[in-house]
Amino acid sequence: MEEFAEHLVSKRHKIFIPTDFDLIDYDSHQLRKQIEFDKMTITITETDSPDVSTGIKRYVTRQEDMEAKFRRLNEELESIARQYGREIDEIYTLFEEVGCSKDQLKKLLQGHSYMRWSELEDMALQSKDPRQIAYIIKTKGQEEVDRRVTFLGISI
Repeated sequence: MEEFAEHLVSKRHKIFIPTDFDLIDYDSHQLRKQIEFDKMTITITETDSPDVSTGIKRYVTRQEDMEAKFRRLNEELESIARQYGREIDEIYTLFEEVGCSKDQLKKLLQGHSYMRWSELEDMALQSKDPRQIAYIIKTKGQEEVDRRVTFLGISI
């Protein structure tokens, strides 16, 4: 492990001048989102394996940070509420009614029509009663019902 520490110290004191090849072209917004949404655990262990020239093996484990994803979604919904001059509770309700689609929420707030769903209609789909499902398909259309079933994570 001492050799690895010395290796890192020697690298730190070298002057690095990047070439065009070393410069990375990336979308800073996308990178920031990825950094926010991933929790990384890096484990470094010593090894005697001939495959590893430095004697050090590094393991990187990535895990989705769901809390960060919901925090980001909340920030985006608050921004939409400010942009359209609406209360955040109204935005939450509309967001759920349009199948949690930010694009469809914006279209709805801009005055475009979009299929809205009620809790009773969701319950009718979840009941799997053929008469209720047939009525919903008749009023909403098969494509809309398929989209809502996918959103609810159920099968009919």
